[in-house]
Amino acid sequence: MITKYLAPVAVCLCTASLSFAATVNFSSAVIDPSNTGSFLDNSGAFMEAVKLGTARTGPYTYNAPTASSNPNPNVTLNGITFTSSAGSVNPSGSFYSLASVTGGATLGYDTGRFSNVSSVNQSLYGLVYDVLRTGGNNQRLTLNLKNLTIGASYELQLVLSELNTADNPASNMSDRNVMVSAGAFTQSTDEQHGAGADGNIGFLSYGPTTGARLVTATFTADSSTELFSLLSGSTGGNSRVALAGFVISQVPEPSTYAMMLLGAVGLAKLGRRSKQG
Repeated sequence: MITKYLAPVAVCLCTASLSFAATVNFSSAVIDPSNTGSFLDNSGAFMEAVKLGTARTGPYTYNAPTASSNPNPNVTLNGITFTSSAGSVNPSGSFYSLASVTGGATLGYDTGRFSNVSSVNQSLYGLVYDVLRTGGNNQRLTLNLKNLTIGASYELQLVLSELNTADNPASNMSDRNVMVSAGAFTQSTDEQHGAGADGNIGFLSYGPTTGARLVTATFTADSSTELFSLLSGSTGGNSRVALAGFVISQVPEPSTYAMMLLGAVGLAKLGRRSKQG
């Protein structure tokens, strides 16, 4: 009699797990210029880790304030190896596509440092050195995640880095502001104003005063795609969005951890019984 009732309950639980709405939870933190990678979460199963910008071959050098550097784009931070987008302004991969909504995106690199990260910290410097940025003011970048599994949980980590530098006196020294929205985007009066159906975070500062910034988004997929929009927080010469790279990973849900723990406990008990027998 007990066995008869267990199967329907299991089916109900499985069906319920697929009904979660894609509510996106955001968090953010400034990246210490001396951090060698611990700011990135590496606990999930990696799907894509992309460094945006021009394809480079290395080695790392540091020439400021008017000469360019040439960092290796294939950097590794906290066990995560980033691959270069090979200089594409509309890069795409198995699980993402990235584009500028209006005007087209451009690639840029610094004449000294990005967000005060020195070439002494080679891996982080290699990640933040190049960026993909909106081609003008009052625009936004869209990052569309694709080929997701409905009911699975995901984590997106965005690294934002400012082009204006403390090393170059000719630079505009003000930080940028960015907001990130998730889901179907409803535009307000400007391209950089609006809201995402699945959640928002903003406005956040990053740049030569604040430093580079990590924005993390977690969600359970209710569709095979999830749209993210990166929006500038102001108009004018310093309002463009500058994205250095991102990591997409799949993460186990708490219920999965619980089932794994129960399974481990069960196996341990069976092991003890077999020894006692």
